[in-house]
Amino acid sequence: MSERTNFDYDPYLIPGTDILQNCFQTTDKEKLNLLDRQISFQRISELRLDALGCFQKAGLLQEDHIPFGASHLRRIHYYIFKDIYPFAGEYRKMDIVAKGRPPAPVDYIFKFMTYYDIEMELEMSLSNMVNSLPYRNFKEKDQYAKWLASYFERLIYIHPFREGNGRAIKEYMTEFVEYNNDKIDMPAVEIAWDKMDSNILKNITYQMTIQEDCLEKEMIKGLVYKDLDKNNTHHK
Repeated sequence: MSERTNFDYDPYLIPGTDILQNCFQTTDKEKLNLLDRQISFQRISELRLDALGCFQKAGLLQEDHIPFGASHLRRIHYYIFKDIYPFAGEYRKMDIVAKGRPPAPVDYIFKFMTYYDIEMELEMSLSNMVNSLPYRNFKEKDQYAKWLASYFERLIYIHPFREGNGRAIKEYMTEFVEYNNDKIDMPAVEIAWDKMDSNILKNITYQMTIQEDCLEKEMIKGLVYKDLDKNNTHHK
């Protein structure tokens, strides 16, 4: 995702600095960025091995299944960033914008959803995603990919957290697909983010102004069948 900035006062910064409040009390930006990358990578790796088990062991989930929705997105964000930022798992309480990366014009700015609309819009969007899936009757992988892309795009616009939106949203989408294969009438699928163009994803708000369906195209590339036979026969 592109670089973010704020309009005026940013309550998430350490006073007198441009450094986010953090659990290490450091004002060294390079050190914080390194710790952020290392710890979040470790937490996401843990979730990829056993998301349900991780949440249960951390005391974040008592159920024997993952209840998808807005609360679960917050749960993911908290799990990934709880050892980095004191505001992990909390919706942002300020408006933020994105500055595009090259090739975006230097004056390109994208405004994310106004902060006071986040809770209602996120609840509504993710509830609809959960409740409508069993009735979609997808017969082809690409249909499912386009449907997923529409919600991914919505989550990007809502941008519910002050930091770590891209990582939390990608993990939510990954888990949603992984734990809902029994609700689709086709072979099991998974999201392979490494098959997508990382440059497009990092600059997605600008890329969508150039090519409206670019996110659909990337999700089609990234949504793959889990078990291909030895002859590499793909289901279509």
